Amino acid sequence: MIDAIDGSTRSKRALDAIGEELAATTSITIHELFCADIPEKERFILNSLLERMKVFDYDLASAQESSSIQRELKMQGRMINVFDVLIAGICKANDLKILTFDKDFSKVKGLKCQILT
Repeated sequence: MIDAIDGSTRSKRALDAIGEELAATTSITIHELFCADIPEKERFILNSLLERMKVFDYDLASAQESSSIQRELKMQGRMINVFDVLIAGICKANDLKILTFDKDFSKVKGLKCQILT
C-alpha cells in the first residue's frame, strides 16, 4: 500500500492496476504498515486513504484458511512470511483478489492474486 502513495513508478503501476475497482485492505496489512518507519507526510496520506477503505479483519474463517495455507506451504517446503499467510487467509475466506508486488503470494494455491512487476 505504501507503493501506492509514494509517487514512484511502482505507485503509478499499482494505481493503474486498481483502476475503478473498489480497493480494500486487511487489518494485518494495516498492522504491517504502521510498524514500518513511514515519513509523517506519507503516514497522513495513508491514514486518509485507510479511512475510506473497507478493512477485512482476521476472523474464524480467516484463521481456518490461513492455518490450512500454512500447513500446505510447510509440507511443500515453500513457507512464506507469516503475515502474508494471514493476509492470504483473509483473502481466501472472503473470496478477494489480492493485488501485490510480493511474488510470495503466488505460492498460495487457490488465491486470487495479481502480481505487479
